Amino acid sequence: MYNRLLKYYFAYLQDTPSKVFCQRRNMFLYLLNHAKKQFNFTSPQDWFNPARRMKRKLIVHVGPTNSGKTYRALERLKTSQSGIYCGPLRLLALEVWKKFSDQGIRCNLVTGEERKLIEDGKPVQITSCTVEMANFNTPIDVAVIDEIQMISDHQRGFAWTRALLGIPAKEIHLCGESRAMSLIKWIGERLCEEVEVNTYDRLSPLSIRQNPKPGVKGIKAGDCIVAFSRNNIFSYKNLIESKTKLKCAVIYGNLPPENRAIQASLFNDKSSGYDVLVASDAVGMGLNLNIQRMIFSKMMKFNGTSTQRIPTSLIKQIAGRAGRFGTQYASGVATTFYNSDFHILIEEMEKTIPDITTAWIQPDASLIERATYLFPTLKLDQVLIMLGALAVTGPKFSFEFDYNQLQIAKMLSPLKLPVDVTMTLLFAPFNVRDEEEKAFAYMFARDHATKQLCKLTDYIELPEFSKAPKPKDLDYLEQIHRIASLYIWLSFRFALVYPDCKLALEYRHIIQKHLQLALSN
Repeated sequence: MYNRLLKYYFAYLQDTPSKVFCQRRNMFLYLLNHAKKQFNFTSPQDWFNPARRMKRKLIVHVGPTNSGKTYRALERLKTSQSGIYCGPLRLLALEVWKKFSDQGIRCNLVTGEERKLIEDGKPVQITSCTVEMANFNTPIDVAVIDEIQMISDHQRGFAWTRALLGIPAKEIHLCGESRAMSLIKWIGERLCEEVEVNTYDRLSPLSIRQNPKPGVKGIKAGDCIVAFSRNNIFSYKNLIESKTKLKCAVIYGNLPPENRAIQASLFNDKSSGYDVLVASDAVGMGLNLNIQRMIFSKMMKFNGTSTQRIPTSLIKQIAGRAGRFGTQYASGVATTFYNSDFHILIEEMEKTIPDITTAWIQPDASLIERATYLFPTLKLDQVLIMLGALAVTGPKFSFEFDYNQLQIAKMLSPLKLPVDVTMTLLFAPFNVRDEEEKAFAYMFARDHATKQLCKLTDYIELPEFSKAPKPKDLDYLEQIHRIASLYIWLSFRFALVYPDCKLALEYRHIIQKHLQLALSN
């Protein structure tokens, strides 16, 4: 990458007069060499002084889905005087917050888009948060970091690495798949911290069986059909409800967490009238579901560029959600909708998933800001590419800005925003591939740059329906919900610029009700 940068820059200068060419080339080479010394990321643990000043112990809980690994860690968290739960999803953070609060444990909820804080002046025992919101300054007794294998995720893995390296807790409980164990041990040795490993077996049996009655006529209560697009999910729902007497709940990624929780509750409640669940791969994480059979509609999935076989780790994670200890479906079955796909399921379930070898890192905003001053003539996205190329990382650590961040940087480059604001907006939660979302994000940033007050009603209005909303309204409702959520995220970080957080929360709550009505229809 370093050599490619040189080649690119010299090609850019090829029509420059020779004297100017030499001056610019020499300056560029000087800056590059200086930058390589500045951006040495071989010891990312040194970014977190409070954690380095503590004697910490890493306690690893590894095992398959439905093995009780996270339950054990949460039981320890309950008994601590001070602690934090870091989950991969707002839904999981909300679930832990609710469970602890219902048990009389003083617990705060902190996510990028939601705060539920106890503000009576008395100490709060636990904070439940999404992993990106972890606190690195206040020493605590116990931290639980869930789904630690996501440390290798290109887009979000840096948040798990930061939590592992940086939370100042006496005990760090790491829950996840066994393939993360060797990397955690290596990191523990590097930190000179004790590592304790606890392995768990599945609490309920899981069998892989060929579907004795393939197709829609074999569907029965307690089944979950996994499909990989919203259109397919509703196609299967309509097919099942038209050909059988069964009623289907649905869960998919674009559905807000609150609506997913309602749909899960309807499916789990056998008196609700909902017998079957049709879901995307979102079913693999974050919800407790009483599933007897996990049925894969297909074994292929579109990954954004091409249609490929579902990754082995995802197949195992989804299949493992069948059968749940302590429910009427203690034994689980994984199968396929069509028997022609069954051999693929067998092959994938028999595979051993390779160990994770890489933890992704990302420097804080101050280091990125330093890079913008080093290369003042470059646009922000070019600075990020340059930083990714120049950064020196140690073994088993990787660093690179992802596609989303580079596209956001490109969008923000023409705007005259303070550097600290720009750095915050790089992590804004919106889909850059969705043109509507991107347009709203740009409008927020543009008005922020011109010192305008960003009133929510200048951007979106609540939808009005003369009749109950229908499934055809889902697209619009989900989009408005995402825009309101983005506004809330911005408001938590820039309250003076985005003052309508309370109104946005009300909007979101009303939209969730509309969505539930649309799903019911």
